[in-house]
Amino acid sequence: MNFLFPLYLLGAAAIAVPIVLHLRRRPPKDHVPFGSLMFLEKTPERLTRRTRIERWWLLALRCLALIALAFMFSRPLFPALSGDEAVAGTGRTVVLLDRSASMQREDLWDRALAAAEAAIEDRDLDHEAGAALFDETLTIIGDFPAWRDLSPSAQTADFRRAVAAETTGPAPGWKRTDLGATLIAATDWLSDSSGNEEAARHEIVIISDFAEGLETAALNEIAWPENVAVRCIPIAAEEESNLTLGLAARAPDTAAREAETHRIRVSRSGIGNTDRFSLEWEGFPATRIESYLAAGASRVIESPPFPAGASTAVLLLSGDAHDFDNRVHVAARQPRPLPILYLSAEEGGESAGTPLFYLRRAIQETSALAPSLRTAPVDQPLDPEGAEAIFVQGDWPVERSRELRSFAESGGLVIALTSEDTSIGSFGTLFDASGWTWKEADSSDYAMLAGLDFDHPVLAPFARAQIRDFTKIRFWKHRVLTIPDSANADPVAIAGFDTGSPALIESVAGDGRLYAFLSGWEPDESQLALSSKFVPILYSIFENSGYQARSAPTSFVGEARFEEPGGQLVVPEAPGFYEVRRSAGETVTRAVNVHPSEGKTVALDADTFLSEFGVVLASDQTSEEPSDDASRLARDREETERDQKLWKWLVLAVLIFLIAETWLAGRTQLPAAPAGS
Repeated sequence: MNFLFPLYLLGAAAIAVPIVLHLRRRPPKDHVPFGSLMFLEKTPERLTRRTRIERWWLLALRCLALIALAFMFSRPLFPALSGDEAVAGTGRTVVLLDRSASMQREDLWDRALAAAEAAIEDRDLDHEAGAALFDETLTIIGDFPAWRDLSPSAQTADFRRAVAAETTGPAPGWKRTDLGATLIAATDWLSDSSGNEEAARHEIVIISDFAEGLETAALNEIAWPENVAVRCIPIAAEEESNLTLGLAARAPDTAAREAETHRIRVSRSGIGNTDRFSLEWEGFPATRIESYLAAGASRVIESPPFPAGASTAVLLLSGDAHDFDNRVHVAARQPRPLPILYLSAEEGGESAGTPLFYLRRAIQETSALAPSLRTAPVDQPLDPEGAEAIFVQGDWPVERSRELRSFAESGGLVIALTSEDTSIGSFGTLFDASGWTWKEADSSDYAMLAGLDFDHPVLAPFARAQIRDFTKIRFWKHRVLTIPDSANADPVAIAGFDTGSPALIESVAGDGRLYAFLSGWEPDESQLALSSKFVPILYSIFENSGYQARSAPTSFVGEARFEEPGGQLVVPEAPGFYEVRRSAGETVTRAVNVHPSEGKTVALDADTFLSEFGVVLASDQTSEEPSDDASRLARDREETERDQKLWKWLVLAVLIFLIAETWLAGRTQLPAAPAGS
């Protein structure tokens, strides 16, 4: 009752002030005190027109007082005076519906659709509505201008039609959930559509399973806007446990095995009824193996042998309550293409005994790589034409060294094969070095390899005791390279001669690599091309430069970008096998799978983890019962009016009008009638 006490005081003042002022009026000059009157004088009746109003100011003041009093009790709402509060008709509600792969579990999708429709219909009437689907990206299906003139029921119907057009079949999709990027895109959408209405209060309604595999890293990059609140509506599955199947990294060896197997990572999310599961290649029940996995654990196991003669196969996991991520598509090993360009100034370079003669026979197609070799004169401008590796032999111009280094810095591989004709100037320019010198070694005796770095990836395959012997390789000619301590290049000597001079050096140039043999491999200079180490060294250099002999890597839905044989760019929307065109024109089969993060299905407390990023949460959480539109609108207006406190000013206006009316009435007394008239 304390808040009514000022009203009582103001009302009493409104009554007392006019009385006091009336009592203090001066009596007219012909006023006779009541006690001295012996007889009442007869006053003639004054005739006036009944429709005549003589005191307009008094009437106006009394009307204004009554109007202000009526406004005070009606507690009017003026949205334009609400300051930073919500501006009527400018707020917006965005409903975001999760359509990621984890929403395929049980009936989550149907329940999420129903929740989205209810959110559209139950929003604030002062808010415009919009809707979007999200996974890795945001897809708008109901924009504010399109829905502005539609009723909530019409907006819901349009929402159903748009969802049916965006999704194929009963399943929502196969991509992973990136909630962080989605929320940033939604705030940008609200900002773009709001124009300059900075006072508008917006709401984002997220309908999702909020599985722990969702991505939120993007929220660390922004400061959340204060006028955008987020309301989370979780859709939980009855069975939370889930087994996830995915390809793990392959072993570092590159040799093709008789029976191709794959390393498989199996993870269990949540607590299930059983720890047992089985793996088999779909359609090949004889390959079935069984294993177990405890709740919350993850294991890497060896898959059953890849079906003989098959180019593609699907690994199937059994024993799981949810099967949306129980298949892994695997393509058989396919040779990686490696276009090679050979530059030389020698005529008849392919004759027996030349470096090119041995190189062409060394780089044959294997299960790991598919090299293709073409030649070009070294004295002409460089034209790689899709080459990924370039061999340069003999003598070459300094201009060519600059072009070759630029090629390496852009990610290519350059291998220099020196000879007696090679210029130290061209060689130094290739390695961006100054002060390097060399001379021909004494050819009276042969040299051997020494100081081999078996820890380097190029020589690591030869580290075993049975194959690390290089003493049978003799070098008749080689260059003695001297690198000063103040050199501006820092090459790595992978191997050296027994004279102390480098034999094979490596240098990193931008995104690529440079290698140099300080002796030729042809019989005139060494026995390298005739040894059993020649081919493995070349392929080890290829592998260390990124041309690794591995199975075709798996790609994930939404992340893969392929060029089909016809030249069209395709972004896979579902797991499966896709034919991809290589740079050389041939095609290769690529496998596309569901991202493993979607298999982490344990539900998170959405409000808790979003608040850690500074996201503003809506006051009407999902645990509250939604009120009807009329009561919600009345509540919003009552809160706005309470913040305005307009009734105080109306009470003051009533007092001012009453005081003015009393003062004016005292100043405009009607003259008394003359005596005897």
